[in-house]
Amino acid sequence: MPIDHIAEVSLAGFYYLAGALNGIEVCVNNATSDPMSGANLVAGRQVLNASQALAFVRQRHGLKNGDLDRTRRQQAFIAVVMHRIRTQGAATLPGLVDVAKQNVVVDDRVELLDFAMRMSNVTGGRMTYLTLPIEDTQTVDGESINIVDPHKIRAMR
Repeated sequence: MPIDHIAEVSLAGFYYLAGALNGIEVCVNNATSDPMSGANLVAGRQVLNASQALAFVRQRHGLKNGDLDRTRRQQAFIAVVMHRIRTQGAATLPGLVDVAKQNVVVDDRVELLDFAMRMSNVTGGRMTYLTLPIEDTQTVDGESINIVDPHKIRAMR
């Protein structure tokens, strides 16, 4: 599957981005309490402060699909950021730009703010996130790994 550009947000970046935006709104399907991530969230729509947002994107224990659900939470967080950029524009950008420059890495063929604005405008806020089709998980040398099916990945094109 072709990849045009890549952006990587550090875990600390989620914290600082949420702070720059004065919180992010999420909808949590089920109340959760996870001492490993610090997540202690009620079910339903809520605005998370920076600490809660970091716990939200870190949590994997206690979620039905573990790391895959954590990935979906991180994607939901990014979708909130993109929506805020699209709907609030310059009102949210001054602090956000500084935080993003320090905590988001993009490939060398794109400038971060330009990328965010173009993606937000091109998609109208409707971005599609894909996760590799995971067939199984295994433990190898004490590490949890995801097993993917290359044929299913090729079929995604």
